[in-house]
Amino acid sequence: MNFQNADCDDVHFYNMSGANPSDLLYTDWQETATVILMPILLAFGLITNLCFIFMVYRVPDMRITINMYLVSLAVADTSFLITSISDKLVRHAISPLYGDVGDRGTAGCILTSFFINTALMASELHILILAVERYYSVCRPLKAHINPRKRALRLLTAIWLVSAILSISFSPAFANFRLYCLVHWDSKYVDPPETYGICLSVGYTDETSDIDSAIVYFQITQTFAFFASVIVSNVLYVLVLRQLRRVNASLENRGMAQTTQFRNGQIRQHFNRMLCLNGLVYLALLAPFNIYSLFYFVSYINDHKKLVEPHVTAILDTAFRLLGYVNSCINPLVYGASNPRYRKAFVVAFSSKRLPECESKKNGQSRQRRPTTGKTNNPTIENLTTYNT
Repeated sequence: MNFQNADCDDVHFYNMSGANPSDLLYTDWQETATVILMPILLAFGLITNLCFIFMVYRVPDMRITINMYLVSLAVADTSFLITSISDKLVRHAISPLYGDVGDRGTAGCILTSFFINTALMASELHILILAVERYYSVCRPLKAHINPRKRALRLLTAIWLVSAILSISFSPAFANFRLYCLVHWDSKYVDPPETYGICLSVGYTDETSDIDSAIVYFQITQTFAFFASVIVSNVLYVLVLRQLRRVNASLENRGMAQTTQFRNGQIRQHFNRMLCLNGLVYLALLAPFNIYSLFYFVSYINDHKKLVEPHVTAILDTAFRLLGYVNSCINPLVYGASNPRYRKAFVVAFSSKRLPECESKKNGQSRQRRPTTGKTNNPTIENLTTYNT
């Protein structure tokens, strides 16, 4: 689009004479994705993540350290779905033009990008920190078992602070709000839109197409953070699973397969396989969008040379964003599918029976394991308290 500066109440003109308005309108695919698929994913993601948070809250045996990270991840995923999809729905509601942000102003551009990017970066950092915690728990157990809950609180606080700081540092890439007057429409168009709002980089000008350092920083940091988190986390999970197999094999060779130590190792192996699978799903669903963003960046630094046709770009951009939303929806399903303890916990959480009261506060002592003999009408998750990290 060849925007030209003009004096129109402190906005800018864009001459629509001879232009093809379909370049600005939603395609059929974009319309379907925005009006139908995104609201469905938003509702589905809210249900799955809030149900997981409710399960951890309602089932005492699921209040373990690892679930502190997973609950925080569920909060990040929920925040990302709400902020990102709501932004798309608001844009569609206020304008028939794709990408039109209306008259939200500079503050609206900065705040919207801040909340979306904070949630996105937090999700990536959770994946990385979970892998690091599992590695230390299995391969460096003496260090890992020193105040695990206090360490978890510190790490979770650091995750959200770092995510917010990175998001603030991205602000220059979105802090230049432009409102363009769309003038000289062809007479065949009835009641055409009069303005088009867009959030641009602070370094953007209509007169030059020089490479903007804010855009370069945003693209490089976002892409590097994703690939670094998934590569490091999956390498750590491979090391963790190898260590667990060696420990279990050693116990079996010594005739200790029926001991509590062996069973605890099996429990840890279930948890680590679950988190490893979760990391692989994260890679599979987020990699397409990040690879696409990398190609977009290459196009940008090569003087906007088109790598694919515009209609293909529109399809790929929307499809890859939908995959990212799917990832934020299905984490609790991955937990349930890969770990039987989570499946049991979901059943317990939504059972009509009354749950047992936590006895951890009595006499200042930690929660004690309930007797394994005798009948009880209260549902529980057996032996989960043996795995508190």
